[in-house]
Amino acid sequence: MRVVLGHSDHINAAAAMDAALTQCEQQLAGEPPRAVLLATSVEYDHAVLLQRVHARWPDAVCVGSTTDGEISAKEGYHEDSVLVVAFAGEDIEARTILGRGLSDDPDAAVARAVAQLGDFAPRLALLIVSPTSDANVVARRMQEALGPDCLVVGGLSADHREFANYAEFHGEEVLRDTVVALLIQGDFHASCGVGSGWLPIGEAHLVTKSSGHIVQEIEGRPAIDVYRDYWGELPADSLGEFPIAVYPDGPDAAYYLRASLGHDASGAIRFAGDVSEGASVRITEVLPEGILEGSAGAIVAAFGRYRGSRPELAFAFSCAARKWVLGTQAAQDCDSLVDGLQRFGVPDLALAGGYYFGEIAHASSEGGARLHNESCVAVILGA
Repeated sequence: MRVVLGHSDHINAAAAMDAALTQCEQQLAGEPPRAVLLATSVEYDHAVLLQRVHARWPDAVCVGSTTDGEISAKEGYHEDSVLVVAFAGEDIEARTILGRGLSDDPDAAVARAVAQLGDFAPRLALLIVSPTSDANVVARRMQEALGPDCLVVGGLSADHREFANYAEFHGEEVLRDTVVALLIQGDFHASCGVGSGWLPIGEAHLVTKSSGHIVQEIEGRPAIDVYRDYWGELPADSLGEFPIAVYPDGPDAAYYLRASLGHDASGAIRFAGDVSEGASVRITEVLPEGILEGSAGAIVAAFGRYRGSRPELAFAFSCAARKWVLGTQAAQDCDSLVDGLQRFGVPDLALAGGYYFGEIAHASSEGGARLHNESCVAVILGA
């Protein structure tokens, strides 16, 4: 396996993509890529981007999405750029899948997508999910369909906080309300790690009434009252800096984060993913330096699980909310990821990533992929 990167912030879509593709070709030295993962701003003409990929590499499969910012170790952080990750090598085979109508029936969309694989058995699935549906359901169903030996990681397509302009890509199609995935089999190693920086504080509380992603009561009280115990009065339409830690297996087990999106007049809180009735939850807090350390920690965790000897790529699916909280310090997030690489003695490893509206990765407490919020998911690929 060989993995190379191209990254350009040229204002013109065709020029930006041509520059990114040329960077990749210079590194591949004549070897044609088998697959492409694309992350890019909502500001470009996406049809033009995909047409340029197909024109240059007609035999390569392609998936991707819009993001709320793109990063690479070479070019740094950009809010509006084109990022191309190209996969090559005779020792790998790549396929793509597409499931339409995600919000109508997530289970059916995943089933339609996986049916396209036939007997292809991937070891890695790079998954892109529209925010129009319950991404946790999509991640779980995809893991069940692909089996426990496939590492399922990815993110939710994003935009610049408009929550309306995101899109997914499959081949030359610009799509919405879909699930797409790049699936790879062959002789390679892949691992992932999750970091956040938000730390649980205070005692654990029991969710006593919830329905999907709406939590009505915690400890028999309106859910917002528990927040107010810690933070006082809060805005009704934005609680993004105050995710909760959810412990599905009890307060002494592993947890994941759920972003708080807002609350209604009854005190019910709407989250960015499901929170089960009966789960234990804790309030969290964070400082900007904690977010930066969380990014480095994701790289460290991924390398801790990596079983190969020659890594080719580190890719970060990071939450857009992390960037929003960092504000003017967002550019330092790339430096934090490089710091994680330095801790393992590979500071020059190809590094790239994007900011998504949710992240998908393994959850140790449940043995498969699930949705994470306000986290950084780092993926290491190589031989």
